[in-house]
Amino acid sequence: MDWNINHYPNDKSNKLKYLAYVRKSTEEEDRQALSKEAQKEAIESCFPDLDITFMKDASGKIGESMSAATPGKRPVFNKMIQLLESGKYDGIIAWHPDRLSRNSLDSSQISFDAEEGIIKDMKFCGSNFENNPDGIMTFQMLMSQAQYFSAKLSKDVRRGNAKKRANGQLTGLVPIGYISISPTNNGRNTYAIPDPDRFDIIQKAFKMYMTGEYSVPSIVRWLNSQGFLTPRHPKTGNRPLSTSAFYKMLKNPRYAGFIPDPEHPDDPTYYHKATFQSMITEEDYNRIQKLLGRKGGPRMPHNKTFEFKGILKCGVCGHSITAESKKGHDYYHCTHKSKKVKCTQGSIRGEALGMKLDALLQQYTISDELYQWGLKALQELADKEQNERDEAQGMQYDTIKVLQKRLDNLLNLVSDGVITPDDYTRKKEEISEQLKLVQSQQAKTNQNVNDWYNVVERTLTYLCDANVRFKSGELPTKHLILEAIGSNAKLTDGEISIEPHYWVTPIADYLQEKRRKVRTDAEQRKNSLNEAEIEQWCG
Repeated sequence: MDWNINHYPNDKSNKLKYLAYVRKSTEEEDRQALSKEAQKEAIESCFPDLDITFMKDASGKIGESMSAATPGKRPVFNKMIQLLESGKYDGIIAWHPDRLSRNSLDSSQISFDAEEGIIKDMKFCGSNFENNPDGIMTFQMLMSQAQYFSAKLSKDVRRGNAKKRANGQLTGLVPIGYISISPTNNGRNTYAIPDPDRFDIIQKAFKMYMTGEYSVPSIVRWLNSQGFLTPRHPKTGNRPLSTSAFYKMLKNPRYAGFIPDPEHPDDPTYYHKATFQSMITEEDYNRIQKLLGRKGGPRMPHNKTFEFKGILKCGVCGHSITAESKKGHDYYHCTHKSKKVKCTQGSIRGEALGMKLDALLQQYTISDELYQWGLKALQELADKEQNERDEAQGMQYDTIKVLQKRLDNLLNLVSDGVITPDDYTRKKEEISEQLKLVQSQQAKTNQNVNDWYNVVERTLTYLCDANVRFKSGELPTKHLILEAIGSNAKLTDGEISIEPHYWVTPIADYLQEKRRKVRTDAEQRKNSLNEAEIEQWCG
């Protein structure tokens, strides 16, 4: 196994006593770190002749599974500092400096103890440390990089989650009754769908509560008598439902198809409409909150549903387009929430906005005939490329196995003293670069296989009779139709603009030419989808 480590010639005369610290966070920032067992093996391999004691948690397991981003939250780390400051141990060993800390307070504590001589030495599998001003400065720079990475990643994750919620997708674990799927198999683009084993029975439990004839404990007893078990997770689940858990489910607006904002969890005006299938209606949710009384969560406002609210952004300040009713008419306008841009955009009546949206959709709406042809052509392309994809993926897989085997052999050679550590490092870097390139090519091939046809098929589906589907669809459907056309749908000075996807642009060009040709000739309109036009659009 390649741990990306250096092997040090240990000095057997070194009589210092070391504490080894291993950490593997379950949070986003550390998913690429080695497991605790792999860190332990790496430390033992690098420093076989040193006096090392591995730090353990209260249960006797080596290391801890905690984030290092927040100071004072790691009991094993805190115990290690206490042992060092008591003088019982002299130094620290870790796989990498970022295992010790990702926050400034803990980093400063380690640096201060090193400067004071409390920590006499620190050793890492991937870098050297000398207890002098230069060594401490280098350590502090590594700690600063770890803190920057942690803070930046946290910000990026929050921004990504906010975008997912705005698009009607869940962040975090899905509620009980749903499961997550990833159409692209990359673990990032996940969607919630009904759990075939739990959705119906939980929906029935909700309806039982809405009758007012059953208490929460009696419904929970009924669920568990039916053999109901919570979903299995790495450390929890696969057990009967508790009463407190069902109370939380009754208060959860996600079951009604609304996604709360974590910064305003009790304010329904910040809720986003979900794109996944709801288990209960908005009216059902409000009834449940009324039955719960003070124990219930915030009730959904009985506001009028505006047909186009939230599907467009202001073209001047970038904030959402909202709506209100005045004198029997709906008016759409910018929320004017920007603190940086003074937005002067006025309002537009709902009837006028609907006409402009219809005109936009007419440019991209395809007929059922073209839709059926598109699906057929898509399948023909998939069949044609299947053998080529399989052959490419097979070659990439074989190459990766060969390179990984070479890395394993290289590690054995340096362990047996056949090659020097310098030769090992140089050759390992060469092979690792080759491996990285092939893995990148493999990921790209997989992404093309999984993504391309799904994207085109969804585009064809939403553009088939798009204007009719748009008028009759719910808000999530309107969002999806506009997203099938392009991105950045904006309203500026009463006009709608959108940045079409590059693969959608030919549809608009083709339809415009088609309408010009068939405007007065009914027979020509009937035969407009001839072979030449289809071939041109396919290209």
